[in-house]
Amino acid sequence: MTGHPAPDSGASRGDTPDVGAQLRNALEARASRVDIAPDALGDIRRRIAARRARWWMFPALRSRGVTMISISSALAAGVAAVTIGFASCTPATGPTPIPPAGSGGPTATNSSPCACDAPQFTANVPVYYIGANDLLYREFHRIPVGDGSTAARVKAAIVQMLDGRTAYDHNYVSQWPASASVRNVSVSGGVATVDLHGATVNGFDPAGNRAALQQLIWTATAFTGGTGVRLLFDGQPRSTLWASKLPVAGVLHRAPAVDALAPVWVIDPQQNAVSGTSVTINLAGIVFEGTIQLRVRSSAGKVVVSRTVQLTVGAPAQGTATVHVTLQPGTYTVEAYAVSMRDSSKIGPDTHTFTVR
Repeated sequence: MTGHPAPDSGASRGDTPDVGAQLRNALEARASRVDIAPDALGDIRRRIAARRARWWMFPALRSRGVTMISISSALAAGVAAVTIGFASCTPATGPTPIPPAGSGGPTATNSSPCACDAPQFTANVPVYYIGANDLLYREFHRIPVGDGSTAARVKAAIVQMLDGRTAYDHNYVSQWPASASVRNVSVSGGVATVDLHGATVNGFDPAGNRAALQQLIWTATAFTGGTGVRLLFDGQPRSTLWASKLPVAGVLHRAPAVDALAPVWVIDPQQNAVSGTSVTINLAGIVFEGTIQLRVRSSAGKVVVSRTVQLTVGAPAQGTATVHVTLQPGTYTVEAYAVSMRDSSKIGPDTHTFTVR
């Protein structure tokens, strides 16, 4: 039977007795006086097996043709359902919708296929990838982050980072060996200790190897108060890494932004994002006098937005800017770049393709 009468039924208007409400009240009153023993589930199962449930018509409901289980059987079934809910798994009804990239911190969801499991969390985590000239670009990925703790978020971000195929922009990659995985992450005093497996052999590429190490350090220290990273390899520290002999002993720190980060970033819209007609474009850059150029092109290549954008600060610091534009539905490419003072060529162009609906 359904839990509540339809909004326009006779019971909701008060011209017939609300039998459903009376039954619910009786069940709730009885249930409130029940103490569930630790072995209640086993006892209930034995009783159910020994005595099959009997069905009959409640006198007050005969005229409605509704068949009901007895109150005592219903109460026993309700107690069994509560107990089983803690001891077994019920498939979830479906995946939790993932909010957009800028929607904030950890969100409790039940991303597990078992609805009775402890809540899982999703969060926007910054992940760094390697782009042109072995410089770093950042994307925000909304992904499961375990219990939502700082260590869990760092671990989730590094797992994403190790596999360059997770980057939204196909121009971004990871320089870590494909065999690398995360064994454990802990955080204390602003230092993230990251224990890796399968990461001690890599191709000889000094510039790429340095970028890979910075890729991990920037990703692992992106949490508030993050100051450094201590690396372990299968639980053991090392003094150097790979054939390029990168020093990895002790606490590792971020290289200066002007040396590690790409000169211009398109932060939003991210690659393949879907937006409404009011589009927010977030930019960042480390450029002379903090001046960059912004272009938005339609799928036909027509420039529909062209602006000079002033960032909050100039090099060597990274400045930011936000631009709001209105676009018709369609597919667009946003491009940002600096202009060379020497020959007017583009410096550090970054492009993302997105859709307006």
